[in-house]
Amino acid sequence: MNTYEKNYWTVYLDFLDDFAALEYKGYSLAHLFHYGSLIRNNKELLKSLHDPTYTSTLKNTVNDLSDIQHTFNKKKATIQIPFQKKENGKILLHDVYDLLRFPNETFYHYFDKRKTLIVQDTIPQRKEKTYLVGLQGYSIQTFDNYKSDRKAPINKLKKEAQVILSKHPNHLVYDDPTFRSRFFMQIAKIVNRVEEAANLFRKVPISTVIVPSTHYPESRTLVFVAAGYGIPTICMQHGIIGKEFGYIPKIADVDAVYGPHDMNWYHKNGVDKEGLEIIGHPRFDLIKQVPKLRQEEVKQNLAIDPTKKTILLIIRGQLLLEEWTAFLDQISTNDNVNVIIKDFKYKKTHPLQDAHSFVYSSKGYHHYDLFSIADVVVSYPSTVALEAMLAKKPVFILGESSPGYTGYYDDMGKLIQDDPQQLSTLVSDFFTNKELQSYMDKTISAFLSHSYINKIPSGHRLMRLIDKLSN
Repeated sequence: MNTYEKNYWTVYLDFLDDFAALEYKGYSLAHLFHYGSLIRNNKELLKSLHDPTYTSTLKNTVNDLSDIQHTFNKKKATIQIPFQKKENGKILLHDVYDLLRFPNETFYHYFDKRKTLIVQDTIPQRKEKTYLVGLQGYSIQTFDNYKSDRKAPINKLKKEAQVILSKHPNHLVYDDPTFRSRFFMQIAKIVNRVEEAANLFRKVPISTVIVPSTHYPESRTLVFVAAGYGIPTICMQHGIIGKEFGYIPKIADVDAVYGPHDMNWYHKNGVDKEGLEIIGHPRFDLIKQVPKLRQEEVKQNLAIDPTKKTILLIIRGQLLLEEWTAFLDQISTNDNVNVIIKDFKYKKTHPLQDAHSFVYSSKGYHHYDLFSIADVVVSYPSTVALEAMLAKKPVFILGESSPGYTGYYDDMGKLIQDDPQQLSTLVSDFFTNKELQSYMDKTISAFLSHSYINKIPSGHRLMRLIDKLSN
């Protein structure tokens, strides 16, 4: 645990203590906030988190992540009642921020329409969303169906919060305007979700709750309320555990992880192995399917040269823009290739396209379709890099040093490089270097053996877990 991480979690424990009195119907609001969003724009705080002396001004001391996990285990235990078997109970799947990502094929194959309820939050959906679109025959609702007027208790809690805030004048965290704005907004969100979830559980027999993340107050609160009704909960792993901040603390009864690597990471950080199950993710089940679109059609629509090798470049907005520019500059001097950019943040032409004539837009194609035409996939440390390996594609990774990085791809050997020019040289060599190609095969095979177990479809394993918890 480096200085930044130690300070981040220590500040978080102080927050939990300072607002411990803020409760609604037995639920501690402090434990239900999305803390990361409260401090994200506080530049002065984020700078201080790198200072080794900053902890001297704080009340708590964090030695490792298990301190955080144990704190939440104790809090949830005050709510939890034994699992209650529900006759004719439905499986509730909660989609928040489009993170559930269960393909329609998964629903049709595994989930009984009469025993499945999908509940979404009424938030602006991403334009490129493909999951749950066109799903036929299933009950898809929003929490608006179960809301009630909670203005009075929300206003009361906001006043109580103001009193607590007044006891911490000139506080580096609590005086920040963005913190206060989002703090009060999340108070309302949590109280409303407590009521919505309770109303839903009283009206509809629910046997199991599945959420895509417990990082956000919408889903975290749902899981806490389910604990008070004796309803087992499962949290899917929506992406690789690349940074610890999005995956600790574990809140659901069982977290459905990708493979042994994630099991060991959670266990090392204070999570009992009984609360973990290797499931993978249903969307990855589609990787083995034959692409719906023909390679020739995709290449023609992208207007790339079919006689050249094709590199699929996975980027995220302007993250690592300088490094990717250096990577492409060297590629352009050495190779005659197509480079297709798949950007999960930008919707317009990316600056990398303007500077390099051989770089093409992915034009909204799903990355699984793009895998079929790619000779090599190059990515930042993203979940897509893992998906590309599962698709049996050669993968190179541009390393990124950032707070909270778990070292997920560290076992990739020389296939992960911090130097973009060195990475570019390796990619160029790969097309003709048999020794490097053999190294690629062996390294990816070893990596997948502990990162993702896919001998049995994820959907099948998930249904086995649901049956075990609800019967």
